[in-house]
Amino acid sequence: MPPFELLMPTSLEQALTLAGDFIAAGEEFDWIAGGTDLIPNYKWHLNSKAHVISLAKVAEMSELSSTHIGGMVRLHDLAESNITHPLLKEAAGSIASVMIRRSGTVGGNICLDTRCYWFNQTEDWRESIEWCHKCECGTDADCRVIANQNTLCVATYQADLAPAFLCLNATIHLAS
Repeated sequence: MPPFELLMPTSLEQALTLAGDFIAAGEEFDWIAGGTDLIPNYKWHLNSKAHVISLAKVAEMSELSSTHIGGMVRLHDLAESNITHPLLKEAAGSIASVMIRRSGTVGGNICLDTRCYWFNQTEDWRESIEWCHKCECGTDADCRVIANQNTLCVATYQADLAPAFLCLNATIHLAS
């Protein structure tokens, strides 16, 4: 796994300040919640960044109530909660395996990178093929995930909870 600096803010304000500092300096960074997608990608050297901001110690992001679900709420906790809407319980309980649900978070599920066979390969593999397989599926879409070459990507968005939130007319609040 490539080396990276792990930052552990204890408040949302601190996390956003760190992100703002990296953006101002022109440096790339990732957010990490449960890490069930990010860490395997880093192990495969896929889209790794020099800085990772963990949300694990940001207490306000772990709130779970009948009207609020924080981004750091574990999928398992959402599925097992007595105050969660039955649709959300069912959706969260059907995601991946128990082990993934115990680590994975609502925020990570919603903000998951697009799952694409071409994108989720090593840089060497992508350079050897230089095109996306979806282009050949009759859409004539240019789906390459190469800097300054994207015109359209039709890879499927993979957030399992998004349809349930949509059905419940939920609002997602983002901070920046």
